[in-house]
Amino acid sequence: FSVGTVEFIVDKEQKFYFLEMNTRLQVEHPITELVYGVDLVEEMIKIAWGAELQFKQPEIAPNGWAIESRIYAEDPCRNFLPSAGRLSKYRPPRPIKTQNEAIRNDTGVYEGGEISIYYDPMISKLCSWALDRQKALNLMKEALDDFEIEGIVSNLSFLSSVLENKKFVLGDYNTAFIGEEYVEGFKNDNPNVVISEKLAAIAGCVSTIIDHRNEVASSLQGINETLQKYLIVVQLEIQYELQIVFSQKKFLVRLNKDKEFLIETDWLPGGALIRARINKEIMTIKLKLIKNFFQLSYRGSLINSFVYSVREAELAKLMIEKKEKETSSFLICPMPGLLVSLNVVPGDKVSTGQAVCVVEAMKMENVLRAEKSGRVKTIYKNMGDSLSVDEIIMEFD
Repeated sequence: FSVGTVEFIVDKEQKFYFLEMNTRLQVEHPITELVYGVDLVEEMIKIAWGAELQFKQPEIAPNGWAIESRIYAEDPCRNFLPSAGRLSKYRPPRPIKTQNEAIRNDTGVYEGGEISIYYDPMISKLCSWALDRQKALNLMKEALDDFEIEGIVSNLSFLSSVLENKKFVLGDYNTAFIGEEYVEGFKNDNPNVVISEKLAAIAGCVSTIIDHRNEVASSLQGINETLQKYLIVVQLEIQYELQIVFSQKKFLVRLNKDKEFLIETDWLPGGALIRARINKEIMTIKLKLIKNFFQLSYRGSLINSFVYSVREAELAKLMIEKKEKETSSFLICPMPGLLVSLNVVPGDKVSTGQAVCVVEAMKMENVLRAEKSGRVKTIYKNMGDSLSVDEIIMEFD
């Protein structure tokens, strides 16, 4: 005996159409197990084998608080469109199990594995448990900080953002939470000033370590005290001037000559996580680095920054700005998927918002629409074709 879920599709006339039935545990069963201390899967197997339950309902009592974060291969900045591809990096946080706290990660993927377009895009169920809700929240924040996923886009940043939300922390939320708190959709590239300044200061420290990597590698004592100057351009708009005095693993960062950060970190080149103490606050920051381009993200906030020496900053002003390609005359696939239908043929007139094709990805059909009025010039794909992100489907006049 077990519980199950039955799924239906309902049309605009309130007619129900059977979709599927799943005789299974709910996806949230790990938090039930953590709070009640019962292995539900084990008990179900025993019952199926003919055994009787060894306890009664009055003997079971809740203990503590548990939170589950469902880690998905989806892009929260693009309305949660699914993301498929190879997991070039998959490093979940270290599991914990003590009398006072626990971190548990239920997963079926592995580093190097493929996230397919044919199945649900869930990667794992990350759970935290502690004796009170605030401690469970803090554990979850730290676990998400430590979770490394590369190769596909995940919802890690969105989950971290939710945990930082004041209403969520207070428990003042409902099923309309996302629509109410993210009215214009989730955006992680507009952090508040405080976070932006701290991430800029960290970028300066990372650049300093890279510039002096040979000294770090060859000296047991670390780097002798030195002054380094940088100009950091954040999101191509904000500029921070940094003066960094550093010795060994400690950095005194003066930002725009009016703010100071005392930073300690043991980060070394090649690391994707930066663990640092910033003015007594401990932060774990995710880093992507391409030459002097830095992408740093922390709990739902992200900055794209260029770190220049004084001379590099002078030369950067002379660089010709690269213009983005004009793509308004193309229909571009926003996600990996399967082209299951085409609603137009070359020569057809289309109007803004008109449905022109359907792409199926991860158990969902996604209707793609024309962004402007025009005429279909060329269709580059056929029904049944597999599509990649940003692949051109058709062109308009």
